[in-house]
Amino acid sequence: MMVFLEDLRHYQRFCYPGQNLAFVLFRSLIAHPAILALMWFRFGNWCKRLPVPLIKHFLLSLHWIGFIFVRAITGVQLLPGTRIGPGLVLLHYGTTIINPRSVVGKNCVFFNNVLLAADSDMSSPNIGDDVMIGANVTIFGKVIVGSGVKIGAGAVVVHSIPDDSTAVGVPARVVRSRHGV
Repeated sequence: MMVFLEDLRHYQRFCYPGQNLAFVLFRSLIAHPAILALMWFRFGNWCKRLPVPLIKHFLLSLHWIGFIFVRAITGVQLLPGTRIGPGLVLLHYGTTIINPRSVVGKNCVFFNNVLLAADSDMSSPNIGDDVMIGANVTIFGKVIVGSGVKIGAGAVVVHSIPDDSTAVGVPARVVRSRHGV
């Protein structure tokens, strides 16, 4: 559950600087319903790591029952086996689906309707640290998105993006990079 505190602290830095964590949690539950999916994901992840099989399976059963409702309420699909670093911020209501084979780094911000999708060979995107992904972005297949990347709204990413870059368009292309365009 400590990881969820890091998520909450990133919400605090990104959305509500200077506010205490209790206010951030309360305000996020009202203004950012996707945080409920993130809370439920962290609970499911915690359940998967429990060492006592009977308790683990009982709690995971409860998680899957609740998952149906959380997905319907928030529009977000995060399966408990997905590897997501601390500090994830999910902004706005909307369909966000992260393939369970994807890897997401720490302190990432996803706007609404983000899709991390697997290719036909089941290869999935890997997202670095401190990445901001705009609304309606699709990242498809064996793509590596470097750390410090910003992806503009509506982009379709089918090729890897280097660190500290900005990518936009369909298909996404790098328009700014510390390495030069």
